[in-house]
Parts: sequence; structure tokens; C-alpha cells
Amino acid sequence: MIPPLVASGELKPGTWVQYQMLMRKSRTIVKVKLSALAVEDEGQWFEIALTDPMRRTLIFRTLVQGKLSKPKAIKKVIVQPPGQRPLELPPTMLKNPLPTFRSGRAVAGKGAKGKRETVKVAAGSFKAVRYRTENDGQVSEAWISKTIKGWPLVKVSTPLVLMELAGHGEKGKSDVKGKPVKMDEKLVKRLGIKVP
Repeated sequence: MIPPLVASGELKPGTWVQYQMLMRKSRTIVKVKLSALAVEDEGQWFEIALTDPMRRTLIFRTLVQGKLSKPKAIKKVIVQPPGQRPLELPPTMLKNPLPTFRSGRAVAGKGAKGKRETVKVAAGSFKAVRYRTENDGQVSEAWISKTIKGWPLVKVSTPLVLMELAGHGEKGKSDVKGKPVKMDEKLVKRLGIKVP
């Protein structure tokens, strides 16, 4: 599960956030890092790094045409499996949906009501607006703070997951190591690689 991609305005190159997610059922923690990277060819690089409980990191680096807050098309995708060289997927594999960015209220759900409060997470304490919804007795909450550049989501609590901000900054770089190798489409399909 990837956290909701909540964006506020334009995502400047170098802007990054990292979340730690507790999967309530399995009691496992997954780390997710989102980074807005360099602008290139009328688009911008966007990166998702997923780190599992065994500290293995899978990285997806995507060149998105247009602004990240309003993407038009995916131009390139580079995948780096844990401990391996980065691989550039063939153009025919770039048909997956574009990343979608939502507002803070949309994360909490329809009918969410906002309340100002201070929330404490791994990255510190933040003044935020808490949005709360209840559906069929299930409560979901999302805390949004304007002090976090680019991605203002600070915390999300649902029956399935508890996610909180673990770090953020404005001087982020790609976590991909090494020069990407172009992959053959048949090999990609055989390996079952999918773009998140």
C-alpha cells in the first residue's frame, strides 16, 4: 500500500517526505519515501522508495510529463530492486495509471470535518488540521499541516494502517544507485515487475 499522494501546489525539485506505516493486521512496519526530483524535458522526476521490515528497498523513479500535481503522461520508469542494478522499463510497459494527488480533505473521505490541533509524530510536532470520518462504525482520520512543503500529510489512521511522517526536507536526491540498464519487454513480463 502506498500512502495517499497529497500535494499542495507545485512540488519543487528536492522536496521529499518519508513515512513509516504500521500495517495493523500483520504488525509490520514499512517505510515509504516520496521525492520530487529534477525537471527534465517538460516533465519532472518522481520517486517512490519502499523499504520492508527486513530493510530491503525497492525504488521506482518515474519521469512524469507536466507538473507532478497535474501529471499528463509517464515518459520513463526506472526500477531498482533491492541490491540490484537499476533497470529502465521499455516504453510499452508505461501504461499503468499516473500518480494521483489529492487534497487533505479527500484523504480523510467524503464528509470529513476539520479541527485544528497539534499532532506529534516521529518527525516532530506540527500544527495541523485533523479530518475525521466514520463509515459503518469504522473511523478514519488524517492530519494535514501547511508547514510541510509539497506533501502536507502528517498522519493517517484507519482500521488497516497507521501512517506517520518520519522525515521531510527540501534538498532530496534520488536513491537510485548506478546507471540504468534498458530492459527487454519479455524479461520485464517474466519477472512480473509492475509500476505502482
